[in-house]
Amino acid sequence: MAFVRGWREWDLGWLVTCTAAMALGCNSSGDPMGASGSGGSSGAADTTETDADDGTGGTPGTTTGADETGPGDEASGGSSSGPSPECEQDEDCERGSRCLNGAAGGYCCYAIAWDGSCCESGQCFEPDECGPSDSDPKCDENEVCENGSCFETAPIDACAEPSLSPISLPIPGLGDAAALIFAETDGTAGAELVTVAGATVTVSDAVQTGIPTTTTVTVPGKANLVGVVAADLDADGLDELVVVDAEGTVTLLHALGASTYSAIQAIGSSLRPPLQIAELDAVAGPELIGLSDDGYTAFAIGGLMLDNVGEPAPKDVGGTSFDLAVGPLLTATDLAISDDDGVILVSSPDAQTRRVDHIGSAQFVAIRDLDGDGLSNLAIALPNAEDTVVKSWSQDALAAEDGEALRQTLPFVVGAHGWGNIDGDAPVEWIVASGTAVEVVQFGSTTCRQVLVSEVDADLVSVGDVDGDGVDEVVVRSEGGLVLLDALGD
Repeated sequence: MAFVRGWREWDLGWLVTCTAAMALGCNSSGDPMGASGSGGSSGAADTTETDADDGTGGTPGTTTGADETGPGDEASGGSSSGPSPECEQDEDCERGSRCLNGAAGGYCCYAIAWDGSCCESGQCFEPDECGPSDSDPKCDENEVCENGSCFETAPIDACAEPSLSPISLPIPGLGDAAALIFAETDGTAGAELVTVAGATVTVSDAVQTGIPTTTTVTVPGKANLVGVVAADLDADGLDELVVVDAEGTVTLLHALGASTYSAIQAIGSSLRPPLQIAELDAVAGPELIGLSDDGYTAFAIGGLMLDNVGEPAPKDVGGTSFDLAVGPLLTATDLAISDDDGVILVSSPDAQTRRVDHIGSAQFVAIRDLDGDGLSNLAIALPNAEDTVVKSWSQDALAAEDGEALRQTLPFVVGAHGWGNIDGDAPVEWIVASGTAVEVVQFGSTTCRQVLVSEVDADLVSVGDVDGDGVDEVVVRSEGGLVLLDALGD
């Protein structure tokens, strides 16, 4: 529907289009910025096409600068000192538009730009502060660029007083391990190191002596195991193991005690690491969750049986690159997924989803108590060419609609990593491989880093309490094989 305002015809149909695509900018005649049109009610002189015989002496098809006249102007507009004000307040404008610059002779505008001007005078949204190319504006030294905006970040510097002097103990015979985890496999104090390689699962106990006692389990029909995850599925105090091979076949191993296992089920699932086991949907039994060709697949676990039909991914989870973490954040159990579109939380008991970050393809996502206050934080790592930005949210920040993340920067690209408590203090430590060393990042009232072991290019890191003293040890794999690092030296 069109209506006549003064001598100009306006069409309200453009308003829907402009609102839906405001990033293009729209002028008051409904044209996108850069298209033909005068800009309408911007206060500038209008251009109207004249006829060849209208008496003005104009050339056919040309335009003149005549504008509508206001009170006191001559009919010809020849003595006009400028266009008349359209409005003094918003009520003077049509519905959906606002009066800009009303006190000094205002004009009506439908699309207001980020700086308060009409969109026809520039772009609707605030221009980017920064960009990825060398020609784009850059952030200050203490800032990082995310989605075109600069955010303050704090450097993670070396600790003023390094306190860790670990002993190193080689673990013989396991240098070809494809994955490392710690699990409770025998019911005694301390966790056992579980490794997978080829068709074999190896459980190593008392590795702090340097001469571990090992138990091996051959997984039937498997030649290339690539991942393993542990959970106590039958509530007997021993962890079952779920292993996956390079073809995506999943095998569930039942803990029998004394670090021995029996394969009870295998399903072809096209699943691959990372793997997690979590209870998210209030249905009996947890889910096995991992990466698939579709980006996400979950298999229900009932007792000691895997459902061989994968469940659909939670709403809005997608992409082909992600990491997983499980822990208490907004509810008793949350699954944090870093996918191609950022970070999304899937919360129990009804698998509700909420996206909390929009920077895709993070290197890892973690749910850990970083500051020792007894509450879990959400953390992700975003690697750049020469550094790694760690973003973390408190539970208060996650609960707030506009809660802001804390950004801290390591001066190297993080490789393999693990989380644990290796010094006996309350806050958790982040153990990271930097390419030339294994370092420990300590959080809490102050955040700093120190070298745990130098001249080691580790490509696998796992953290767990081997000796049952309540303090974790670290196992790393490098070209020299597996090495256990005991930070307390006991």
